[in-house]
Amino acid sequence: MEFCFFVGALASMGGPAGTHLSPLINGAYSRQGAERNAINTPVQGTAADLIKLAMVRVHRELRERRLKTKMVLQIHDELLFDVPREEADTVRTLVRNAMTTVLDIGVPLDVSIGVGDNWLVAH
Repeated sequence: MEFCFFVGALASMGGPAGTHLSPLINGAYSRQGAERNAINTPVQGTAADLIKLAMVRVHRELRERRLKTKMVLQIHDELLFDVPREEADTVRTLVRNAMTTVLDIGVPLDVSIGVGDNWLVAH
């Protein structure tokens, strides 16, 4: 956190997050608000970096393998796919591998995968 205040900016593992701390410390926000941002931004920014990188990897692999599966939607830290039944096991492995290995953050990542006729059932 001291680094954030010294440099005056926040970053995720993927790079700068774009938030400058000086207005937060000297302006309308309290130092405590700036400290919360200094803690929260790297975590949320890294999560966003991870999901974006995973999406790119999954899309590339689906295309390279000529699978019929389509990535339909991102909802925060979830990805929604339209998967033909015959590709379900292949896509489950592909997605789990992409999401757990695309970015080394120093701790193991866990991926939950649900399958169903709609998002509510799969969720």
